[in-house]
Amino acid sequence: MVATIPVNGFASSLDLSSKTVVLPDNFTGGLIVPLQRTTWTSDTPYVDFTVDTSKYNLFRLTWEISHNNEAKVDSNAWSHTAFRFSVSGGPIDSAGAYNNTLMYIEANGTSTTRNSQTYRHDQRAAWLAGNGRDFGSQGTATISIPQLDEGHAGIRGMSFLKSEDGSAGNLTYYEEEFSSSLVNDMAGTGTITGFRVFGVQSWSENGDLGSNDDNSRSGQIFLEGFEKS
Repeated sequence: MVATIPVNGFASSLDLSSKTVVLPDNFTGGLIVPLQRTTWTSDTPYVDFTVDTSKYNLFRLTWEISHNNEAKVDSNAWSHTAFRFSVSGGPIDSAGAYNNTLMYIEANGTSTTRNSQTYRHDQRAAWLAGNGRDFGSQGTATISIPQLDEGHAGIRGMSFLKSEDGSAGNLTYYEEEFSSSLVNDMAGTGTITGFRVFGVQSWSENGDLGSNDDNSRSGQIFLEGFEKS
């Protein structure tokens, strides 16, 4: 069976027997392509993603992560969800490499915390969610990698911090938002080859973030790319 369906205003054919979609000649790029899904159920300190910027420079990241470790102890627990861009030499982690903004508000609170000094401005990583090992986070973010040398790669999104351990009367929830860009432009950064999502047990401004031993006991992260035209 072949059916004609609209795709972004264009007519396309969908062959249900072969499970293929045929796009018209005047439709190029713009498709959202699943690139990587990583799932874990044992202690994991980070997840790396490799991307091809000749095909994609806009991405969508979606996650659900436990901030606790299997031992349920503060030491070496994931606690914060953090993010770094990667180049051929590995994740970019130099002091002041990321320019961060953020906000969060507790479910039973009335005031919003904006740009906490611990996480804001020049940092060694982008802050996505936190903090505490008795929580898990879920969230989504868009990632952009400019095509011009003068542009700055960035990430922008929202997250939800939710209690994982505790009685029903002792549960806490936070709505969170974040953005971060690399301080160096693309000329200074070079070719971005991927991303790293990782845990940070104790976040100190421009301190030693992500020693690769702060673990999450379970989680899943999904990366999609928007095809270039």
